[in-house]
Amino acid sequence: MEQHWEVLLTHIVDFRFIYPTERQRIPNWLLHALISRLQQSTELPIPRLKICRGRLFSRGDYFADIAEWGFADLIGEGGQSNRSGE
Repeated sequence: MEQHWEVLLTHIVDFRFIYPTERQRIPNWLLHALISRLQQSTELPIPRLKICRGRLFSRGDYFADIAEWGFADLIGEGGQSNRSGE
């Protein structure tokens, strides 16, 4: 999850919301480390290239973002995927 640590953080937050009595199952050090990364990332400059990583979750739902709205399709290992919607 190193490259996609924000996805891990999202899942952890969801888990804590859905199962409040089970939140001790997530190590505090992990939650604190990910929150620290999130705080640090707010200081980074906004990328110049419009990027959509939504196709990591759903290849079809974010096709318009790529084909019509000009977002770069950086799925997988960060390479440009084809634009056929596959």
